[in-house]
Amino acid sequence: MTSFYYEAFSSCIEERGKHEKEENVMKQIQAFLWSRTEFLSGEYVWKDGADNVFMHFQSSFGGGKLYVVIEPFAANIPELSLLAIIGRYLEKMQQRRRAATVAAMPT
Repeated sequence: MTSFYYEAFSSCIEERGKHEKEENVMKQIQAFLWSRTEFLSGEYVWKDGADNVFMHFQSSFGGGKLYVVIEPFAANIPELSLLAIIGRYLEKMQQRRRAATVAAMPT
């Protein structure tokens, strides 16, 4: 009977440890939001969960160049390079969508 109690007790401790690890992982997960700064603006930004803008994407008129500005406090974000690549991809998709809209307009 004592060994069963010990096994049950130790499994409860293991389960508790797993839940604490999961909670720590959940605290480390960060949310990022891709959004347009203004309705008619060509500027898009990455924001964090606290609504702090840390990366700006501005395409030139006609879509020839893309300017990226990274805020100084964002230098330590581990996902920064991945977000830059994804931001470039999303901006390119926006350029293609705008070009398709212009091409579909009747003359």
